Amino acid sequence: MRGFGIVGAVLATVGCGPVVGIAETTDDAGASSTTDMAADFTEADSAGVSESGAPSPACGDGLVDPGEKCDDGNGANGDGCNVDCRASGELLWSVIADDPPGTNSYGYRVALSPKPEVILAVSRHRTGVAAGLQGYGIDGTELWQRDDLLDFPIEQVVGFAVGAAGETVLGTTNSDGVQTLAVVQIWDQHGNFSGSGYHTAIAGYSSYLASVSVDGLGNLFVSGNDSIASSSRYWIDLRDSSGTQRGAIEPTLQPLAIAGLGQGGAYVLFVANSDGFPLHRIDPAGNLVWELSSPCAGAIGVDAADTLTIIQTADPGLSVCRVAPDGSITTAPPVDIGDAYPSSLAVTRDGDIIVGGYRGGEVAAPWLGRISRAGELMWSHGPTLANSGLVLSVANDDALGLVVASGLANTAAQSHAFVLGVTP
Repeated sequence: MRGFGIVGAVLATVGCGPVVGIAETTDDAGASSTTDMAADFTEADSAGVSESGAPSPACGDGLVDPGEKCDDGNGANGDGCNVDCRASGELLWSVIADDPPGTNSYGYRVALSPKPEVILAVSRHRTGVAAGLQGYGIDGTELWQRDDLLDFPIEQVVGFAVGAAGETVLGTTNSDGVQTLAVVQIWDQHGNFSGSGYHTAIAGYSSYLASVSVDGLGNLFVSGNDSIASSSRYWIDLRDSSGTQRGAIEPTLQPLAIAGLGQGGAYVLFVANSDGFPLHRIDPAGNLVWELSSPCAGAIGVDAADTLTIIQTADPGLSVCRVAPDGSITTAPPVDIGDAYPSSLAVTRDGDIIVGGYRGGEVAAPWLGRISRAGELMWSHGPTLANSGLVLSVANDDALGLVVASGLANTAAQSHAFVLGVTP
């Protein structure tokens, strides 16, 4: 199956659900407790010397010592045993929204901020649609929550990004039943509201936001369309870190996705034409650097070298295209990921890809996997969170040794937003 019918039915903010931590155990009464593996080490161990004065066992020595899940002696992540002697792709914690009956929540996007924090952009669907942000520690502990950000009956999360300086950008489509507006809201690295911007539509048109991205210089790139009846006009607004518009582009094709570059500017992927999927690189001012036709279209991500990675469903599995900053394209044979279907990605500093999506079958289930730069499936994980579900967004921080994912988990009665952390 290629579709996932429950996605369109769930638009949804998240309550604080249960946090499931590392090494969780459950007693006969159903109470749970979490064991911190770091508590197994003494101060002498952390200094590299045992109490007897001899060198203490160390991660990376090729021996599985107390407190280590594994030790393969190498310096690679994702190969089954990570550099910190934890198993690759291991579930560390998960949070599922504890929504009241009749409310469906949707974990639209997740990111890791420089603080570091895990930030989740969510929607809550009940009598209307409300947008919100939720902040967690890297251990899954809830830190803060912001709900009902603007006073609209419908405020649907569409785009979300966290910049290199820690600024948070939320893009929404808002409606009061008469007018529909595309809006961006920005908070600085300290969580203070720093500004917002409303797209200026043609008189009589409704505006719909499509995607949001931030480059390494703090420039915002916001795409969408203005529509009336069967007529549409596409746009890309260029904004500064306060949300103030500094320019605009009016492409003839519909933008599918935007990804900001660390050195400034962005990649813009468009819907297909007769030659493939147009891909543009633009500078911070919106000027065209180059354009080409991409053989791939789907989820996109940019690594530290500003190489763009695009993944799409193939038969079998998944196809990967990589586009260098100079516009050169490399493709690889499809990767067999079994019955999994990709919907999102994050790129590691080694060029590996963390992929999120769902596993098919009679009941769709959340799925995560890691694909090496050489095109090998390194690990595959399907966390059991509810009756069914879907991963919609993934983020990765190599320095933290953490992958986070968000999406929705379905019970018989409703859908719940979730966020979880796994080892890379």
